[in-house]
Amino acid sequence: MKKIKKLKGRKIISNLFENGLSYQYNSLTIFYLKEKKPINFVYFSVSVPKKVHKTAVARNRIKRLIRESVYAYDFSPFLLSNSFYFMLIYSNTSILTFNETKNLSHTLFSKCFHSK
Repeated sequence: MKKIKKLKGRKIISNLFENGLSYQYNSLTIFYLKEKKPINFVYFSVSVPKKVHKTAVARNRIKRLIRESVYAYDFSPFLLSNSFYFMLIYSNTSILTFNETKNLSHTLFSKCFHSK
């Protein structure tokens, strides 16, 4: 069973922004919220502002790169009794490579999981 799911729903996303914590590292910002739930999943979404990248081609490429870097991260040690909600927002004008995106997102995830 896949442990990573799409973050959807107005109530859940507004709850994430109101009650969650955020970190920023270089051009990537992460909003996250941890909840104790019997079913443990990682819910995440990616956002690339239209003001920063005008073309849909660029926005979709960045979203694909970030999504793949999230899928490459091993969440299993942290899903013992918690569910996590993540919103990743990319705010740089240049398009990074996959390895750069992966390093950025993994740095932010380690910050989230190792903070109190």
